Amino acid sequence: MSDPPTFTLDATYAAAWRALRARYGVLVGAAALDLIAWAAVLGVLYALPRIDPTLLSLTLFVIPTFFFAPLEAGVSYVALRSVRDEDPSLNDILWGFDRYGPVVGCRLLMQAVGAVLTLPAQAALTGGGGAPGALLLAGLLYVLTAPISLYITTRFWLAPLICLDPSRGIRIGDRTQRPGMADAMRISWRLTGPHAWLLLLVVFLSWAMPLAGIALLLAGAPLLGVPLSFCVQAAAYQLITGRATPRTGSPSRA
Repeated sequence: MSDPPTFTLDATYAAAWRALRARYGVLVGAAALDLIAWAAVLGVLYALPRIDPTLLSLTLFVIPTFFFAPLEAGVSYVALRSVRDEDPSLNDILWGFDRYGPVVGCRLLMQAVGAVLTLPAQAALTGGGGAPGALLLAGLLYVLTAPISLYITTRFWLAPLICLDPSRGIRIGDRTQRPGMADAMRISWRLTGPHAWLLLLVVFLSWAMPLAGIALLLAGAPLLGVPLSFCVQAAAYQLITGRATPRTGSPSRA
């Protein structure tokens, strides 16, 4: 029996591309639902004649956190089933909402970390009153904290899939239960430790691909880059954990 493939950049993208080619229809459908939902929300906000800046900031926090976090976790689960050569369906997107609490909790914690890291820069902006020196200091602080934020995000990148993965369970007494938010974050931090810097590169590239396609307005690029980025995350998770589930059927969401 051959050893399972190790986590490398080429192995990750090879597995992601293989899954995308084999399950292109359902992956594009899942990614398209995510893009359409984003377009609808941003379109409504843009169409409003006037909106209070505070309300706008609150809206742009609440909707991505409490709706798009479970939606995109569900898309990631579709990608994971595709990487595992299973037969996912668009119905699997709902798996993110079935694990709503842990998935949203993971997003909230990562957002809280990002907010804390930006506090020095925001304090410099507020206290400086728009002076050139304050703007320069704030910009420098943002540049210094951005890599820290990206590193922490990378270490927690697998947490949503840990929450959703049916093959993942933790033993508590005489029973096994699915990981909650705290367990998923802890497991993700432990699993990503040996691969942190390579995974950071994978995270950066997975974010850059769809953004580059949209920025360049390449025909069909969002429908390639976006589903591929979800497959990259799923492939990285699969290679790092080496876990698998049965190839037939869809897990019960009872």
